Amino acid sequence: MSGYLALKILHIGTVCITISLFVIRFMLSIKGNDYAHQGWMKRLPPVNDTLLLATAIALLLVTRWQIGQHLWITVKIIGVVIYIGFGWFALHRPLQPNYRVVAFSLAITTLTAIIFLALTKPL
Repeated sequence: MSGYLALKILHIGTVCITISLFVIRFMLSIKGNDYAHQGWMKRLPPVNDTLLLATAIALLLVTRWQIGQHLWITVKIIGVVIYIGFGWFALHRPLQPNYRVVAFSLAITTLTAIIFLALTKPL
């Protein structure tokens, strides 16, 4: 297996874990379950997200794609920043539940757009 393929598989795997953990944490949190903000549920997402970022950077280095040169990568990075913002609001307990549901929906919509960009590279 080539280094590129191994990185891509690891990257896709960490994306799936990130999405799963985000959905699980949101569902637990919206139901008032503090477990979403304790123990491994609190510590695992940053570890996984760090691995996700590391594989993204490694893929950029291996493929020699440049952020400013390939517009889809630039838009994808901007999308990740937007997703992080919406995700923060979705998991922020002091906010009203209806605002958190809207933020969660926007975060999932942003993730869908990011995945679409990654799969089709239209720009």
